[in-house]
Amino acid sequence: MKKFILITLLLLGFAFNGNSHTYTQYSAEEFIKHSLEVDIQELVNADVSEEGRLAEFLPFMEKNINIEHLVKYTIRADNWHNATTFQKNTSIYLMRLRAAKLYIKHFEKIKGGKVDIKKTVEKSSLISIKTEITLVSGVLLNVTFEISRNIDGKFQIKDMIVENLRISSIIRSHFRESIKKDGIAGLIGQLKKETS
Repeated sequence: MKKFILITLLLLGFAFNGNSHTYTQYSAEEFIKHSLEVDIQELVNADVSEEGRLAEFLPFMEKNINIEHLVKYTIRADNWHNATTFQKNTSIYLMRLRAAKLYIKHFEKIKGGKVDIKKTVEKSSLISIKTEITLVSGVLLNVTFEISRNIDGKFQIKDMIVENLRISSIIRSHFRESIKKDGIAGLIGQLKKETS
């Protein structure tokens, strides 16, 4: 019996590490593939109005994308630490709403597409997954997802690099002047304008 258990454990170890992948890397890849090939397809295929789709897309973003990290990166640490809890929560909600409104149209293009995992690298608590996404139109997108686990131990996307453009850097540049002028209040003001 002990031999059987030992052999089973060894085989499981080879199954998960045979490709120099850890179990965490494998799980992270499955998270990305499921998010893009199942969750987003269901959202895009839903026969609902644009407002209804947005209402369904917001929980998907809350579950799968670490918007708090994006806001912290956008406004930098000192502005974040000096902000009230209300300001933090408001900026996270508005950033999520802005991202949902902005990106829901782009996800339409992924509909029916194919995701190929090209390379996965795990460094400390961050996992980078390089993918090629083939759209139905035949266009090929190179997207790297940087993911980590949240407080509950679930994977969340921390950042994305689309065709060598880092999304968090684009967002930071977009809000730079408002933040420079009024800190987190400036960010919230601009987000309110862009989401109304």
